[in-house]
Amino acid sequence: MNRCIKKLNYKYILLGIFITSVVLIFSCAPATISDVRTGIGQEYHVLKLPVMQHNIGSEWSKKFGATGKGMLTEDKIKVEKSLKRLDRGTANQVAAGISALSETGVSGGVGVGGDVLKQINLHGLQIVKPVAIGYIPFKPGITYVTEALRLEGFAIDNDKRIKLQIGASGHGDSNNPVSAGFEAGKADNSGYGGEGLVIGYILQMVDSSSYTKQKYGPTVLALNGGRVSVGAANVLAGASYEKTVAGSGKSLPKNLFWACKKAASKKDAISAAWVITLNITGDEKKTLKIAFPAHPEIEDCNEFESVIVTGINSVTDQIERTVARIIVDRSYVNEMLDPLEFKATLTATKESFTVKTVPPDL
Repeated sequence: MNRCIKKLNYKYILLGIFITSVVLIFSCAPATISDVRTGIGQEYHVLKLPVMQHNIGSEWSKKFGATGKGMLTEDKIKVEKSLKRLDRGTANQVAAGISALSETGVSGGVGVGGDVLKQINLHGLQIVKPVAIGYIPFKPGITYVTEALRLEGFAIDNDKRIKLQIGASGHGDSNNPVSAGFEAGKADNSGYGGEGLVIGYILQMVDSSSYTKQKYGPTVLALNGGRVSVGAANVLAGASYEKTVAGSGKSLPKNLFWACKKAASKKDAISAAWVITLNITGDEKKTLKIAFPAHPEIEDCNEFESVIVTGINSVTDQIERTVARIIVDRSYVNEMLDPLEFKATLTATKESFTVKTVPPDL
């Protein structure tokens, strides 16, 4: 009987030593990439250094990361609260990454100790994604950033120091400018869309075996030539000329979508524009007015390409979208800003495909 008790006690002692060892290993060992993935999801590519830009829609380079090419404008981005919570290993990794962003660490005298970890735990996570997955400019063979996981409450100031966002909370309303700062309809390409540091990406690419496309055009658009149908793409298009008239109070229409970022940034100085009006006649009826600067002219602003219709086919689970490509071949105005010559072509491409997630490298 005593021998059995001794054996039983010995087993409990060994079990206690094993449990204590496991606890010590997991509480003292530095966080690894595997720990981080366990904390925020196996599908995320974890960033060694958090970044401010969400880079949604950007092409991804295995060597250089998000290139910024193709990044969606803010009007095509949405921000959602995440139910994910960072485990200890993930929080340690993120805290180390935040500290590494600045030689002086986090502003306000906060270091990588318990203060940062406490702030990380207090602030929530956001999922940043496109309003519609079809807005991402998928092309076969290229990897894209389709989702970003962002930690609220942290920002990089003008001195490139990390700061804690005063009053931000991980439990607030995502429409609160203090906690999110997202401005709906803001069509610049800043890629920030709110305060916070991005700590991970989901990457996806076209499943090439599912990709199909049908091209319609090019269709010639004559100035004031009425609307023309672009094949079977459910698009009607027409071209017109708009200009401001001094002393009359007439200005350019307010609902113009400028063909290039440079024109959008200088729109208040543009006094005349060629306008291509696209009427979508399918299930998603809408009108788009694409503007090309006529005066002053802007170099390299004579081409436009964008998704104009996108959706998910619930039967096939495929992304279906229509891409419009407009090229202004010739455009001239005289000294009075009256149009002399104009020619443009429009090509519409209908695409259908599925996407697949690119697994993180171990």
